[in-house]
Amino acid sequence: LDSTGLTKSPFLLSIHILPALRHLRSSPINLACLLHLNSDTLIKQVEEYKQIQSDIKLDLRSRVQQTLLSVFLRSDTDEDYVIDPNEVNRLVLRLKSIPGVEFDEPRFKKALNAENGDVIKFFDKHFADAQTLEREKIFMF
Repeated sequence: LDSTGLTKSPFLLSIHILPALRHLRSSPINLACLLHLNSDTLIKQVEEYKQIQSDIKLDLRSRVQQTLLSVFLRSDTDEDYVIDPNEVNRLVLRLKSIPGVEFDEPRFKKALNAENGDVIKFFDKHFADAQTLEREKIFMF
């Protein structure tokens, strides 16, 4: 049975491949043999998967950063791009309500205070790249 027949018929896939997959123990070599892949093809597919995964992480980070910026700007009631001391508590409450985003409140307040509440400086410094986000551990998602 060749791979074209399997891609055209999910029924054939379920009859011929799925029972064999149950016996595999997550071994890429066994899987490659089962699907008649050579090692170059398997390596290429793994590299493509890594690139896709990297792109997904970048997209997620961009979306979270955009959401956070929106929350910052909504909390800036006088619209001067500075989170004043009287605006911090509202911002913290909004940050806590973002699904899938956790943040370290004391670190966040310390970092925001270090930038004198300046939203642009805060984002430029703390969202410069993925390594900065991971190193500072202010926001986790």
